[in-house]
Amino acid sequence: MNLNFKKVSRRVVVELAVVIALVSANVNFPKNDSASQAWKIVLKHPTILLHIVVGTIVVVEAIIFLVRAIRFHDRFWMTLTSLGLALVLLAFASGEIYVSQKGSALTLMGNAAAGALIAYGVGWYWGRRRSLHQLSSSHNPSVEDQ
Repeated sequence: MNLNFKKVSRRVVVELAVVIALVSANVNFPKNDSASQAWKIVLKHPTILLHIVVGTIVVVEAIIFLVRAIRFHDRFWMTLTSLGLALVLLAFASGEIYVSQKGSALTLMGNAAAGALIAYGVGWYWGRRRSLHQLSSSHNPSVEDQ
């Protein structure tokens, strides 16, 4: 089970890295455009549109990941996936606010995405360590088990 969670965590880390890389292209929205004009620019810009599509996939995957962690009653993964989902949702909402209102939401979006990347990265790292520990424990039974 933890090995599966580790793989999902790794996949989310890679997807988040792709989302961040897609938006790193310097795109500036005109300052005086309305929200509808800004969204027209977003929908015509291929890398930003791909950024939104992959970001939406990450949101859905983060929700599913949390539900799976809850179903398996794994506190470690429930904690990490709750934090990761909260940060992903914050980044997603901040992106929408940035496009619509041009505020300082860009910084919040970047920080939240980086935080989510770290949270899922910790899951990837510790999930690997927990899996290795469980494998070594199953191959080396203790004296009490004999």
